[in-house]
Amino acid sequence: MRRKINLRCIIWFLLMIPLLKTPYMNKVPIMDLGFNCMRMLSGGIILYLYLKRQRFSKIVIIQLVFQLVLLITTLINSGNVYNQCLTAISVISFYLIVELMIKDNCVNFLNVMLLCSEILVYINLITLFIFPYGMYRDWTYRNWFLGTDNQHIGTILVAIFIALIYIKFFEKRVRPTLLIIACIVSIWMRWSATAVGGLLVFGILYIVAIKNYNRLFNFLNYMIVIGGIFLFIILLRLQNYFQFFIEDVLGKDLTFTGRVYIWDAGIMWIKRSWLYGYGVESYALHAQKTLYPSMHNTFLEYMYQGGIILIFVFFVLNFVIGKKLMENPSNIYTRTVSATIFTFYFMMQFEVYSSIYIEMVIVLAFFIKELIRQSENSEWIRIKNRNKRSRQIKKIFHRVVKCKGEKG
Repeated sequence: MRRKINLRCIIWFLLMIPLLKTPYMNKVPIMDLGFNCMRMLSGGIILYLYLKRQRFSKIVIIQLVFQLVLLITTLINSGNVYNQCLTAISVISFYLIVELMIKDNCVNFLNVMLLCSEILVYINLITLFIFPYGMYRDWTYRNWFLGTDNQHIGTILVAIFIALIYIKFFEKRVRPTLLIIACIVSIWMRWSATAVGGLLVFGILYIVAIKNYNRLFNFLNYMIVIGGIFLFIILLRLQNYFQFFIEDVLGKDLTFTGRVYIWDAGIMWIKRSWLYGYGVESYALHAQKTLYPSMHNTFLEYMYQGGIILIFVFFVLNFVIGKKLMENPSNIYTRTVSATIFTFYFMMQFEVYSSIYIEMVIVLAFFIKELIRQSENSEWIRIKNRNKRSRQIKKIFHRVVKCKGEKG
């Protein structure tokens, strides 16, 4: 039985790796081509395995619609269709394999995701030490294995999340604790304001999650806060009220290092095509129109690329996962997932993340009941084994006492 589980882990791992392509691999032509081919091959195998077992789940259908809207708007605007097709294949394949792993066995799922997290985080940490001034430059920014320092948190926060879930599920601490330390060191070495702010927010919310203040700190209230941040900071620009935190703690100015100018340029273009946007464009064209290759705000980026239509699909996605999370808001897994999503949405107010790893938290949110169910079964087995060992120890103790009594 153990060999079968290990064999499945190896298969899942080999199918997962091509989907976790990092920005550095795009800069090496051979690696770029190789990973793109492996990505399509892996996606085909995953799709076959998925359809062999079941029909598309609701969360997969919503993501299919999301990617289809982006593809149509890109075609209408004669945009970068090739990049959008590759992204769509990666994201859909990732949704399918994560769902398959969770439903098959959360033990395998967590083992595979922890191993993937260790590989990505440790390689990136090594490059931070070896190349303190960056492995390469892109748009004048220094880059490492996971891209620019602002992009690192997109993978690192998911790695911390996986490590915490792993500790709770297995009650094993060595590997996940070392991974968390590596993640914190990685963020500390680069000191990206968005990453530091996100890590602080997540740390506070995780402590709150342990304390079980679920009446106030739950997914619904988190989304209300996210909406408020977007309204008051991005649209109304009331950041002056947070001057101490922005300037003294994060070390940024009140323009968020020029982000407000990018938002203004982007909003101007959004108003011109608010229904279906401009699709996925080349970096050069995007920068020419909005002063930068991305909007530095994920929600504005969605509006820019897909207009109101794409935002509506994104709203439906969050409504569906929110409904799942609010069914059992007091569970520690639910609270951890909700806190992680909130932290990402908070950071997405100031960045656009390219890491596909973030999507794993969304899929897990939809299948949170499955994680809880398997965790409870796993905990019951651990208690049963403890009781069995305890009874065995008692029997041995009684035998020793009995033997000593007979000798006496």
